[in-house]
Amino acid sequence: MGARLLQSRCYTASNGRLTCIHCHDPHRPTTDFNAAHYDAQCLACHQPQSCNRPLADERERSASGCVSCHMQKAADA
Repeated sequence: MGARLLQSRCYTASNGRLTCIHCHDPHRPTTDFNAAHYDAQCLACHQPQSCNRPLADERERSASGCVSCHMQKAADA
């Protein structure tokens, strides 16, 4: 399982029940989908108002998407 998923608050809160296929189509590469697709996956369970990392304004939040903040890529070592 992916390191970013294992470190996410959603995975921890699910007691390990959340898996990759809750957000990803296992038969297609992630690059086939844009940020809006993944935001829709997040919003199937979460409300935008519940975001614990509010951005400066709603336009900035819409442009960056949930994943850019909540599933950040690890810095290269």
